[in-house]
Amino acid sequence: MGKIYLLRHAEAEGNVYRRCHGQYDSLNTPRAEAQIAAVAKRFKDIPIKAVYTSDLKRARHTAVAIAREHGLPLIYRRDIREIAMGEWEDLPWGLLPREYAEGFEIWEKRPWECDFMGGETSQEVIDRMTSAIKDIASQIGDDAAVVVSHGMAMRLFLCKALSWPLEKIKEVGWCDNTAVSLVEVLKDGSMNVVFRNDNSHLSEESSTLGKQKWWRPRGAAAQDFNTWFRKVDLYKDEKMLEEFGRSFYESAYGSDDGFDKAVFMRQIGEASYENARAVTFANLSDEIVGLVFLDPKNGARKGSGLIRMLCLKNEYRGIGLGTQLIGQAVSVYREMGLDRIYANVSDTNENAAGFYENAGFQRKESENRHTVYEKTIKIGNDD
Repeated sequence: MGKIYLLRHAEAEGNVYRRCHGQYDSLNTPRAEAQIAAVAKRFKDIPIKAVYTSDLKRARHTAVAIAREHGLPLIYRRDIREIAMGEWEDLPWGLLPREYAEGFEIWEKRPWECDFMGGETSQEVIDRMTSAIKDIASQIGDDAAVVVSHGMAMRLFLCKALSWPLEKIKEVGWCDNTAVSLVEVLKDGSMNVVFRNDNSHLSEESSTLGKQKWWRPRGAAAQDFNTWFRKVDLYKDEKMLEEFGRSFYESAYGSDDGFDKAVFMRQIGEASYENARAVTFANLSDEIVGLVFLDPKNGARKGSGLIRMLCLKNEYRGIGLGTQLIGQAVSVYREMGLDRIYANVSDTNENAAGFYENAGFQRKESENRHTVYEKTIKIGNDD
């Protein structure tokens, strides 16, 4: 009888940027490090013969700490990846009910019926996950292995392991990042779920689900704010763009006295011409709540992407939306093939400095009363 410790990867960009990351490859977040340390400690004294991981970066980075603790190599497997989401990959969750209303309703209410354009069905994921787990069990014999996979893929597999019909998948529940399930695979191929979705090794502060509400029973009080983005129209949106520009200058420098509307609008136009996604409004439902202003041309010359401005309306600050604006910047610049993003932060703007540091940016050089904060967005092979 083989024991499979099925482990979800640590918190990753999609979890906090609120974007649809199935097989889109992404990085882990700053909070992930505490989760990884906690789960590695949990497995420290558990005998393990092997550590298998999805080949996606967020899973590999999670698995390496456990493998290192036990002196084991990582074994990569594509067949334990997350469900492939086709056209939805890297789209903001807030956009899906607007642009893919019918499909999103199925995902929310009847996920077992989902058939993503260019992606996978639930049954296809179950088949490959089940085949992979049984193959791993055959390799470890009566020993134990850690298998690092992904939320929906694990959920679908656990439904199969429990011998439940797919219509009961919601009863399986969502698991926290680095939560653990234990599945015993018997000689005859049958499976026994000993426990599932256990995150007892995490503190309240390090838990991802503890910080979010989307997975709770539906209702207005349980919803997180998921943004979506649309490109600006320089003429129709001129007044709104000016308001955001002045608000940004006031936050950064104490007043908007240095704001030059003509220069600002010219920069907006140049950036939009360079990349259609460079300047976008962040929206909640039908309301514009923020602005993302990137500068692909200047950033590309430096080998990294410049964030000129991330700005939210005052009433929407402090509730986590700023991180989703960073997610939009990462999406644009990673698609352009750049390795880093950076922002020039006024030395008097302590709130912005703290915001970027909490989002994983590193403080770099200072010049002319500004400090550069930089973040790597490259999906490297090193774990």
